Amino acid sequence: MAKIVEESRLRPLTKPLSLPSWDELCAHTARKARTPEGRAFLAEVEELKTAPPRFGYRVARKVVTTLLRDPFYQKFLTCTLGDIVDMLADQVVRNQEIEKDASTLPTSAPLSDRAGTRIFRPYNQMPCTRGTAVRRVAKALELAQKDDPILLLGDDDLVSVELAAAGFTKVTAVDIDAKVLTEIEKLCKEQDLNVRRVEQDLSKPLPLSLYDDYKLVAFDPCYTIPSVQLFLDAGLELSRRSSGTHFFLSLHTMSLMRHGLPEFSQALSARGLDLVEFHQGFNAYPAPSRLKSLIHLVNKIVIGSKTLATEGHGFPFFLSDALLLRKA
Repeated sequence: MAKIVEESRLRPLTKPLSLPSWDELCAHTARKARTPEGRAFLAEVEELKTAPPRFGYRVARKVVTTLLRDPFYQKFLTCTLGDIVDMLADQVVRNQEIEKDASTLPTSAPLSDRAGTRIFRPYNQMPCTRGTAVRRVAKALELAQKDDPILLLGDDDLVSVELAAAGFTKVTAVDIDAKVLTEIEKLCKEQDLNVRRVEQDLSKPLPLSLYDDYKLVAFDPCYTIPSVQLFLDAGLELSRRSSGTHFFLSLHTMSLMRHGLPEFSQALSARGLDLVEFHQGFNAYPAPSRLKSLIHLVNKIVIGSKTLATEGHGFPFFLSDALLLRKA
């Protein structure tokens, strides 16, 4: 197994766990900034949060309002600049922490060149590192037997192939993107593996052939409340015949922004889902070069962080969390 980033785990006192609040997540980020560079950056962050918004920030909000109707970008219109800075700071601090080990992390996934290089991606794909996919398989081995049905809703990360290679015999990969399913088929043929592949838009009626006694359902949706709800509802519907299903959700919780966290918590409660594990920074995604260039440009015009403006620094990887959910 490739050497990978060690996640931190928040440990609320009650079980099932409570979703960490925004302030708890920020405090945890601060505790991760142990290096002089990290502490200096967080001091700069506090200055940015108290400074008046730059002219470029007001212009950027106008651009998002008029041109970018995607919910992923629209959510930034309902939060403060301070919250945006906190969210970006979490990523910078985590990248600073792993920078010394970056050479040991796989720098791409099989689909990253095709699906992850563009800034605006049709299905918001950003494939994870293979090391992350292997970590997800390790978690699956803790939760399911190799002959248990496992469902992946969206799989540009190619975790289905890793699961089959690990000996799981009933793996189903559902994806809206036919190119992803073709890539899975190709890899399975090369390695003599078997993965059931289904092209499906989760917002459309789900075929009866997909319903099963799934032991584990995994998904890595776009980081917006509507997208998370869509994937949760599909997973719950397709596994309704099983009472012991676990749901492995890859989600950067801070990307929901401060106002989105309570709504997300309510969505879990309304669906009868308990949070049983929370792994912060579990998933690593190589940041496409064009996305890094965009981040540097946005920072220079909109935010003004000296650290983020440094060429080549800030976002070699995007890190997201892992939440293990269980039917109450």
